[in-house]
Formats: sequence, structure tokens, C-alpha cells
Amino acid sequence: MTNSAPFTVVIADDQPAFLISLEKVINSNKILKLSFSTTKGSQAVDFILENKPDLALLDVSMNDLSGIGIARELSDKSIKTRVIILTSIDDIEYLKGSADSGVVGYVLKESLSEDLNQCINEVVNGRKFTSEILKNILEGKQKKEYPLVESLKLLSLTETKILKMITENLTSPQIAENLQLSLKTVQNYRQNIAIKFGLTGYKKLVAFTSANREIILNYFSGSPK
Repeated sequence: MTNSAPFTVVIADDQPAFLISLEKVINSNKILKLSFSTTKGSQAVDFILENKPDLALLDVSMNDLSGIGIARELSDKSIKTRVIILTSIDDIEYLKGSADSGVVGYVLKESLSEDLNQCINEVVNGRKFTSEILKNILEGKQKKEYPLVESLKLLSLTETKILKMITENLTSPQIAENLQLSLKTVQNYRQNIAIKFGLTGYKKLVAFTSANREIILNYFSGSPK
């Protein structure tokens, strides 16, 4: 896909607030031109089939259609629009079996500001891209086979502090206040910790820390406060 003109882009996500954020990212990228924005997967498909834009950024799961399903339809009809799927950790089940869908990029919504422009740069240059956390999940490298202590060794210093506080039943706002971090930053760290233990979702992480409370607290008894 070599083109001196801006690459035309369609975006679809059924969360209006996220769609607005996505529009801002697209409009700030000089190599892109936003052609169509919608909260409906069906409207995105109709526009793509008629106008054949260069790129389509699609939510993995919308109220009417899934991004993976749309990608397969476009592939079956030999539409050259390159599809990038936008997903969250909680939607990871939708990605299973998506290898043959024709998708060329997977971006974690929580890492949108860090990953989306890099993903687009890779895709428009003929390469594929997957956010690192998603890559670990899709390739089965989430360390679920590791003994607990070995998995604990994978955590960064900040992650160890946060995991210890979660184990001590502190809430995310309390952790943010204690570490002088934003709530969003704590949530991102929390997701990274969950992935390193092969978990998806905050509830599973809390259940995990509760079940392994004694081991975790003993391991981190010498960690910096």
C-alpha cells in the first residue's frame, strides 16, 4: 500500500466516548484521512463495500456485528481494505480463531495512544502489528505454566508494589493515592500484572491474590515500601 495521498480510514466502535477519542488520534495523524465514523458495524460494512477505503479500524465486538466477522466478509469478497481490530483484555475470547480472518493489526484499547500510530505505520508499509500484551496472549506466552514464585519474578518494581497492595485489599483509588499515580495508570499496571499470571479481568486477579495471599505477602515481605 504505497500512496502519496493520505490513507483513507473508516472507524467503527459502539462506545461513543471511545469513538471520539479514536477520531482525535486519526485526525492528528497527517498520513490519514478520516472518511467515515460510526457506532454501527453494519454501516461500516456498507461504506467499505461501496468506497473501499485503505484502512478500517473496527471494534472487536459491536452490538450488531463483530470486527472479526466484518474482516472475514471483506476477505471473502476480496476487498483490499486493511482491517485493524481494536480490543480490550475482557474481549480476548473474540480473538480466538481469528488467524484466518484477514486482520493485519490488533491494538489493545488501553494502549491506544502508545500503539495505534505504530500499528498504522506498520500496516501501511505492508507489515502486521499486534500490541505486546495481546501478542503474549495469542501466542500462549502469558506464563500461566510458570510456578507462582517464578511469575512473581517477572514483575517490575511498580508492579510488585501494586500487586502487594491488591493482596492487602487496597482499592485502585487507594493504590493510586499511595503511589501518586493516576487511576488510569494503576489500571494499566493492574492489567499487565494479570496477563503475567495468565489471567483476564480484575475479578480474576483479585481472586488469584486472595487464594495465594500468604505466598505473595511472604515473597514481597522485603520489597520496597
